[in-house]
Amino acid sequence: MISESYTSEELLKRKLMYQCRYRGTCELDVILRNFVAEGRDVHITDWPLFEQFLNQPEPILTDWLVNGHVAPQEYQAFVELIRN
Repeated sequence: MISESYTSEELLKRKLMYQCRYRGTCELDVILRNFVAEGRDVHITDWPLFEQFLNQPEPILTDWLVNGHVAPQEYQAFVELIRN
């Protein structure tokens, strides 16, 4: 059974990395797909918080990641990591 071979954190990470690749809008797909492809996701230690970050509406994530709007403090590290 698949759930026996992965921890709950590993399953969450796989789910979130899939979401990074297939957000829905082309811009976010490219940004987040590159983030995953370059392996920068290894610096994430708080996967539940990253899940909250990814659950933000598309326009808000676009503002933070593309338009340079300031994200709330709890998401600043993710925004900086993804932008760089």
